Amino acid sequence: MGNLIDYLVDIAGAIYAYALDKNDNSLMAKVNFTASEVEKMSQSEIITAAKIVNEEAGKVAASDMTDHGISADELKEFGELNDYFQVIKSSTREAIIDRSGSTEKLRKLFIEARKLVKGTLDRLAMQYKRKDPDFYLKYRAARIIIYNRPQKEKAADNGATNKLV
Repeated sequence: MGNLIDYLVDIAGAIYAYALDKNDNSLMAKVNFTASEVEKMSQSEIITAAKIVNEEAGKVAASDMTDHGISADELKEFGELNDYFQVIKSSTREAIIDRSGSTEKLRKLFIEARKLVKGTLDRLAMQYKRKDPDFYLKYRAARIIIYNRPQKEKAADNGATNKLV
């Protein structure tokens, strides 16, 4: 990320100088990323800014970039770093999407498990209530499920745990 930031500032500065020479105000506005501004950006904002600068650098002739202090190798390496971080950024979004799908699957599985316990196991255990009362009492004691609620719900319950019977 440090290399990406360094290239971002250097290449944005070179493109800004090029735009200044051509009197292109719109290009200057697109690539006006100073070191102090980039320092305050989040990683996501830096990646977005790098994408913009990389796209604009592709529109400028290599000879003009060389005239403003940026070699073709630096442009190539900046492009590779930019591509790498674009993949990471989209991978993070996909992971969030996958995680939300997994959460929904878990919710459905817990509902199914609760139905099996209440609908099947509890009914089967009832036959032991008369035949083997000790077994039935042990089953009822083991049957209690304790789970911790999410933090915002805990605050409302003053940290109490919830027991499902």
